[in-house]
Amino acid sequence: MKSQNFDFGTVENQIFDWDQWDDMGEGNRMFYNIVLIQLLGNFQAGTAFKQAYWCDTNSYLVLTNENEEFVFRLRITAERVM
Repeated sequence: MKSQNFDFGTVENQIFDWDQWDDMGEGNRMFYNIVLIQLLGNFQAGTAFKQAYWCDTNSYLVLTNENEEFVFRLRITAERVM
């Protein structure tokens, strides 16, 4: 799924694009064939991963490729718009 509007998309739309996703319950989702659209840790925009597990219950994002796993704890910043 290509991000339709980076400025106002969901949080995951602001981090990566994906082909498919599955609802894992309680706000957790598994995304497939993802491509980063911005810098994440040491990974540049354009870096591809086989899967991304979005764990909304504890703010983790787990990226996987073959036998590698990269775990990120997500923190947000906010900008008041109104």
